[in-house]
Amino acid sequence: MATDDLRVEGWGGGQRLDVYLFKAGLAPSRSKARAAVDAGEVLLDGKRVTAHVLVRDGQALTFVAPEATSKVSRDIPAVRVVHESDDYFVVEKPAGVVVHGGPGVTGPLLTDALLVLDKKIAKVGERDRPGIVHRLDRDVSGLMVVARTATAYKHFTELFSQQQVRKVYTALAHGVVGDEVGEIRLKIARSTRHARMAARPESQEGKTAVTHYEVLERFPNATLLSVRILTGRTHQIRAHLYGIGHPVVGDPLYALRRKTPLTLGRPFLHAAQLSFIDPSGVDRTFESPLPPELAGVLAALRAKYRKTSRT
Repeated sequence: MATDDLRVEGWGGGQRLDVYLFKAGLAPSRSKARAAVDAGEVLLDGKRVTAHVLVRDGQALTFVAPEATSKVSRDIPAVRVVHESDDYFVVEKPAGVVVHGGPGVTGPLLTDALLVLDKKIAKVGERDRPGIVHRLDRDVSGLMVVARTATAYKHFTELFSQQQVRKVYTALAHGVVGDEVGEIRLKIARSTRHARMAARPESQEGKTAVTHYEVLERFPNATLLSVRILTGRTHQIRAHLYGIGHPVVGDPLYALRRKTPLTLGRPFLHAAQLSFIDPSGVDRTFESPLPPELAGVLAALRAKYRKTSRT
């Protein structure tokens, strides 16, 4: 089965196919992209090609699911349904779960769990990402809204494109953030030196991105933040906080070079609040508490520095 075609964007013209797939966020690494191309899972203008072929602006990319994929048994992730209506679900995505499949993607998928909840979602939205109207990174947890009908899909995609969905995250950042509230305006673009996004001054190339933050609590070596994003760029919060010198604790991709006593098996970043006007016209707000692994880190910090302050 093949997905609907995507098109090579102008900036990618002249690059190797595997390089383009990686830089465009269509594969998790160049090696995975190359493997997918070699396996015939990625077609260029409907034809099998080699990974080193140079792509041109506007060429069609088609992703083909191999027959073996349907025979492979994946673990279905445990997903908590926060709210259910005839038109949509609001769910909590656990850390470690990829939202939807793609070239080289392995492990549990949120879409697998969604199809267990409602098989009809398979016909909503794009074939390889049924019901999906926005995403969270693999190792970020928290709230997501999922469309159950074509009407809801259109409604939510329009809300997101018009920046009419309020998304608030809880993040623990390295170091002491000085200002009580702040705004980060740095453009987001693919790094030319590392396999991640880069936060750049607004005078440079990239996509406009705006992040607001408010300090919730300070520790001697970290700051708990409430973060609201006005745009939805890839790795926006992670790249923006790294760009101002306060990367997210536990983030291996946007990590400090110097050693730090704060370690965690995942980024301390959780989608804690989601607000929108639903398809019936009702203004909705949903909240999600920190998962146990993050709440435990926070409790340990509080206990440590409360004890220190009393001695």
